[in-house]
Amino acid sequence: IAEGIKQAGDIEVDLCDIEKMDMGIIEQKLIQASGIVLGCPTFSQTILMPIYQVFALINPIRDRNKLAAAFGSYGWSGEGAKIMTSAMNNLKLKVIDDGLMVKFTPHHEVKEKCIEYGRNFGLKLLECT
Repeated sequence: IAEGIKQAGDIEVDLCDIEKMDMGIIEQKLIQASGIVLGCPTFSQTILMPIYQVFALINPIRDRNKLAAAFGSYGWSGEGAKIMTSAMNNLKLKVIDDGLMVKFTPHHEVKEKCIEYGRNFGLKLLECT
């Protein structure tokens, strides 16, 4: 997805492993970001705690209308992207769609789909800025 965003134009992409980052640093990155793409696997029909912690850092006044998207993987149910997009909408972010979910590990065909998803996000981001 990051590769696709970069292909869309001159866009700086900052990949973050939020499980290993200080919440203060994540908040600073959110403040500076023009767009937000969050990824998380579906686990026991929900998303993981670090994503909920990121949602607590998003300010619906400060971050209103920032472009946003969600993606994730799943094995059986796949609710992750819907949960994330719903939360993003509630936080007044401008969500591009219902999210991208991939069953198990992405293979070659799905990798191309992920790149295209990122490229689409990047093109929309360029339109907004």
